[in-house]
Amino acid sequence: MTLVINHLSKAFNNNSVIDDISLDLESSSFISLLGPSGCGKTTLLRLIAGLITPDKGEIRHNDTIFYSSEQKVNISPDKRNLGMVFQDFALWPHMNVYDNVAYPLRAKKDTDQLNERVIEALSAVQLEHLKDRKIHELSGGQQQRVSLARAIISNNKVILMDEPLSALDATLREDMRHLIQSITKKYEMTAIFVTHDQYEAMTMSDQIIVLDKGKILQQGTPEDLYTKPATPYIAKFIGKGSDIQGTVVDKFFTTVTGLKFPIHFNTTPGPYTYIIRPESVKIDNSGYPAQIQSVSYTGERYEYVALLDETPIMFYDSNKLSIGSTVNLNIQILNHFLFKQEEQ
Repeated sequence: MTLVINHLSKAFNNNSVIDDISLDLESSSFISLLGPSGCGKTTLLRLIAGLITPDKGEIRHNDTIFYSSEQKVNISPDKRNLGMVFQDFALWPHMNVYDNVAYPLRAKKDTDQLNERVIEALSAVQLEHLKDRKIHELSGGQQQRVSLARAIISNNKVILMDEPLSALDATLREDMRHLIQSITKKYEMTAIFVTHDQYEAMTMSDQIIVLDKGKILQQGTPEDLYTKPATPYIAKFIGKGSDIQGTVVDKFFTTVTGLKFPIHFNTTPGPYTYIIRPESVKIDNSGYPAQIQSVSYTGERYEYVALLDETPIMFYDSNKLSIGSTVNLNIQILNHFLFKQEEQ
């Protein structure tokens, strides 16, 4: 394990922001801290960086203790040897591109082969041809590339990124996603990436940690979190879907309004919440009538929302249908999206 966090806690004005979090983060993996605003993900990143002091717990990188409340250890941020990429780029406006990237090495007086290392870092982000440009002469995407080059030049094995793509437009975000992935893999870095965007987390990560109210709700691969969410909240946060209430009796899920759907797996009877994934909904003449409320063309298919018994249901289809038209929908009940209500 490259980074170990044990029972870490932090409160501001008696408001718990990080609540007894423990994590083992594997070396050379890409980990996303995912959650809504205020869930604690940026605070956790800043605690790892040393920009905020925890109230208690331990942060350890390999054999080095960054922080320990028990041992009274708290290494300063500049001694933790972590690369950092911020949302606002945090570049020096009075320096050109070359000097911004060289700054971490000069600050540490680590100037052996300085020019070669700066050019290599700029080449990795495809900016060596702009090394003499001033920061204000660069686009937002180019500035973020400078920030990334500055983070990797010290050859740190851990890089922390706090929503680095949120200030970029859609096309630049796509380009930067691919660039960040390729660079962190090339240099075998452990990347800890803060985002509230589930698409970013799903497409970039080896592991996703879902946070809410300072606690870890679930940790796993993107595939695990999408197909086996631990709670209805995670099912709806990670993927698209509607929830519907009902009861399981005699191999059927019956909604509160009387719609019945067969269940092809074993489960105990009782009240349940079912999260309906769009891909589990099909147009089927044997299904229940629903009126289409909206249609969106996504390039390879159409995305629909239809009203089924007063519940908005999202589904996909390759054919174009009109708003207001009626279709018959059949819903497949999938095991990992059926949640016993008392367990929520």
